Amino acid sequence: MLHLIIKCKSSWTTLGHTIGIIFRNSDNQILNHMSKGLSFFLGVVAGILLTLGYCFVKANTGEKKGKLPNGITKLETPIPFTEARNFEVIQVVSVDAALAHSEKKYWDSVYYTDPVVLIIADQKNSFYDNQIVKAPKDCKVMQVGTYSYQSSLGPKTVPIIRFVKTK
Repeated sequence: MLHLIIKCKSSWTTLGHTIGIIFRNSDNQILNHMSKGLSFFLGVVAGILLTLGYCFVKANTGEKKGKLPNGITKLETPIPFTEARNFEVIQVVSVDAALAHSEKKYWDSVYYTDPVVLIIADQKNSFYDNQIVKAPKDCKVMQVGTYSYQSSLGPKTVPIIRFVKTK
């Protein structure tokens, strides 16, 4: 009767070359039936399984959406932002956030100018340059913090806004 024993050496760097299958017969004699092709195949399978396992763990422990930029300070209690309800994106800083100019109305014209704000997206939206972002009618514009960053003119700090549904 043959007994199957799987034998591995301790080195992980050469895993494909170190797996060996050894058969023992009833007299406890070792019969080495491992070919180089089978050894290579088992090494490839082991490598694929380790790679898939790593990818699975990485995908399930990472952040679900884009990472917010550094320099954010959150307010303990959000406050209403009354400067504007419409904004023009000037720079996308992450998947979930963009710097934007606020809308100003002069007579019959609309301009996008200061104050600059950082808009945090909800789960459904992302941003692109020159996009006009309008606050939905059923939402309030709330300042939820400040964002500090370095511009070509020096350090800047701007309000962070988010659209919050009214009850």
